[in-house]
Amino acid sequence: MEDRKPLEWVGKSKEDLSEFPLEVKKMMGHSLHLAQIGEEDPDSKPLKGFGSASVREIVKNSRDGTYRGIYIETPKQEIDLIKSRLKEAEFLHKRKIKDEK
Repeated sequence: MEDRKPLEWVGKSKEDLSEFPLEVKKMMGHSLHLAQIGEEDPDSKPLKGFGSASVREIVKNSRDGTYRGIYIETPKQEIDLIKSRLKEAEFLHKRKIKDEK
């Protein structure tokens, strides 16, 4: 099985995507899957105006119009750092609660 990065939906993004035409949903799903396994869809490009953030835009065309999706690429080492810091913060929080009792 391939090593897939997790996919997190923010706000109403998943609900918004569900309103796209079926063919577009399938194309967007494929693009997101490629991003999860570290590959790049030719219809994906950096979204301008976000500095050094790895914000990418997927553009898909269908007979109903043009549809766009946005995602943020986060390298594995950054995800690992976030998880490590979160674990430390949870430990410190629990210790503080215990000390206050």
